[in-house]
Amino acid sequence: MLARSVLCVLLMCACDGEAPDADGGRRGDDAAAHLDAAAHLDAAVHIDAAVRDGGRHDAAPEPDAGRQLDAALDGGRCEPRCAARTCGDDGCGGSCGACRANERCDAGGCAPDGVYFVAPGGDDADPGTRDRPFGTLAHALSVLVAGDRLWLRGGEYREVVDVPLARGTEAARIVVAAYDGERPVVRGRLVLRRPYHWTFSGVNVTRDPATSGDGDLLHLRDGRGWVFRDAEIWNARGYAAATIGGGRAYAAEPSGWRFLGNCVHDNGAVHGPDQDHDVYMNFGDRGRDGFFERNVIWGAPNGTNVKVGAGDPTHPDPRGVVMRFNTFHDARYNVRLVDGSASIVLRRNLFSRATQAWPSVTQNVQGYCLYGTGNALLENLGGGADAFDSYYEPGASPSCRVPAGRSFTRPTRRDVRFPVSPGFDRTDACDGFRPSGAAEAYGRWASLDDAVVGDWDGDGADGPGAMMGNSWYLRDDARAGGHDHVFEWARASDAHLAGDLDGDGVDEAVAVRDGTWFVRGGGSFDFGAAGDQFVLGDWDGDGVDTAGYVRDRTVHLRDDRGRVTSFRYGSAGDRYVAGDWDGDGVDTVGVVRGNLVHLRNTNSAGPADVSYAFGSSGDVHVFGDWDGDGVDTVGVVRGVTWLLRDPPGGGAATRTFGYDG
Repeated sequence: MLARSVLCVLLMCACDGEAPDADGGRRGDDAAAHLDAAAHLDAAVHIDAAVRDGGRHDAAPEPDAGRQLDAALDGGRCEPRCAARTCGDDGCGGSCGACRANERCDAGGCAPDGVYFVAPGGDDADPGTRDRPFGTLAHALSVLVAGDRLWLRGGEYREVVDVPLARGTEAARIVVAAYDGERPVVRGRLVLRRPYHWTFSGVNVTRDPATSGDGDLLHLRDGRGWVFRDAEIWNARGYAAATIGGGRAYAAEPSGWRFLGNCVHDNGAVHGPDQDHDVYMNFGDRGRDGFFERNVIWGAPNGTNVKVGAGDPTHPDPRGVVMRFNTFHDARYNVRLVDGSASIVLRRNLFSRATQAWPSVTQNVQGYCLYGTGNALLENLGGGADAFDSYYEPGASPSCRVPAGRSFTRPTRRDVRFPVSPGFDRTDACDGFRPSGAAEAYGRWASLDDAVVGDWDGDGADGPGAMMGNSWYLRDDARAGGHDHVFEWARASDAHLAGDLDGDGVDEAVAVRDGTWFVRGGGSFDFGAAGDQFVLGDWDGDGVDTAGYVRDRTVHLRDDRGRVTSFRYGSAGDRYVAGDWDGDGVDTVGVVRGNLVHLRNTNSAGPADVSYAFGSSGDVHVFGDWDGDGVDTVGVVRGVTWLLRDPPGGGAATRTFGYDG
């Protein structure tokens, strides 16, 4: 119908009025002819719309009618406008192209659906793409839903952020992260209420005198399964620089949370004595399963590096927190456990410089009116104080009341080293506080409990796994960054392995305890005994990994039919490893002796087929297919630094990055 209307316009334009002049112009009544033609077109469009829309004569004309009229008056030609555009309207009623199912069209370009950007100088009216980012973090957070990712470009965001947050899920986390190599800073305050399965990475926060006031700079309240990591929080002037709070209104919140790899420092004295802390855990006894790990916390001259508990008899106190591999420095008390705080476990932390002699001595850890049970101080190192731990338990103080039927308690205390000077390299920067001597085994920069390697996402390339206790922090790619998967499983004392036991291309976590093999996700079996070394590999090239053990230099490998191959290889004191050294699809064994690697290409007795040196004798050697080429190659873990080599054999590392979870 519209095409016929346009044809009518052309005919009327040619016939209505007098003939054109020789130069192609028209006489003065052409304007009326044009108006008449436009009226005919508009009427035709309305009639067509009425028929199409079931007789609704008030239906709006098609959006392309104006474009078609312009084209008709221009001789019937409409030039598509698709220069530098890959999708969207071409200006003539057509399309410049379509985006894929997981993309959206924005300003003529395809952008990943669910991936947004925010940048200082952006505009909240824009769609949040790389080229047209949002302008405020508050608005950007408000649009995110399960499975979305927000990239923060570098620069300052001067705002107080406190907006409702959508819920993520275990399978579809919401990720908010600093853009690669850039440093975003919120200058003001960041309040995150009930984050369910959110990850915040590299979101730094500092004080703005105009908006921060005397409150905390970062407030994480309630929620489940959240991670806040790799950020600097500094220069507060309030009761805390960072608060992990909540716990009154919602059952089991906060739970499953992780505060990981952060640097919190320099909370200035503002309030009364002992009231201005670096970190304040104040979330009641409903929360569970919190992890406070690998943080550097320093500078609380009028408070505590980390205070656990409200110090208010009417408020329930936290329970169920593991605090491990942290460095605490320069506060009245490094850590304070208050009132009913329960099941708080401090392990392999480094404590330094506690300044408040109260009631009589300075102490790294103080129990204040502590009656909570299940607390433990395990394998910690302290110094810079008169005592490692001390307890304030007055019988008559009105601020130290114990509930009926309860009594003061003291944590389990085991393997505490005190006093030891940490020998820090520097104490004024987040990448400092690196200790020396005996202190190297404690705190933020201490070596991993264990390291594992596996193909965690089935892409054919292996990624690192960092163990802290029985926590598995797994990363899909062999490069720097945060974990992609994390869970608590098995025991810290088990042998930790990874392999594809069901042939689906994805490696499972495996733990071996005295010859009993446990597979995460279900299943166990026996092969070997206590004191053996354990290996896992695809011994017959069928795509399924099976078990092996080594006893007295004899290797025993079992395939998925239960057949066992045994042979002698290596020397006493060797560490046994397995991998596909030649890319033939079959895993074979090797040994590490100091910094020397000796590999066999067949599962049989005989000399090494390949030998080379890599790393140092004190390193932890790891092997994996880092680049997905089908060949397993060497790497070492030194402290929390991974040095990996892509080509086979010895030589320089081709990948070096820090990864501790």
